[in-house]
Amino acid sequence: MAIPSFAQQTITVLRPAWAADHGTDVADWTTPSEHDVSGCSVQPQPGAEDLTHRDAVTTLWRLIAPVDADLLDNDRVRAPDGQTYEVTGSVQRWTDGVNDHVDALLTRVEG
Repeated sequence: MAIPSFAQQTITVLRPAWAADHGTDVADWTTPSEHDVSGCSVQPQPGAEDLTHRDAVTTLWRLIAPVDADLLDNDRVRAPDGQTYEVTGSVQRWTDGVNDHVDALLTRVEG
């Protein structure tokens, strides 16, 4: 499938190493591996503020990427704005033969 005209951004996928901690695998973000994925579109989504429990702002983005993008549920993404976001929820792979793509929600919480 050809890249849609709106999908001209490149993201960097950050993937942790995994280490055993008392029998449980935990993500080690000290030196994540990195790889770029081109042909993406990162689009803003409505965010949220939590001023009751703490002063926090949640920033949300929707990532649309090629269907063969190497992106996993526990990855992080460095977006074109230079900020790093966590993949939230499951990475969705849409394969209908016409609009094949990957769809993921990216989140960053500050505060």
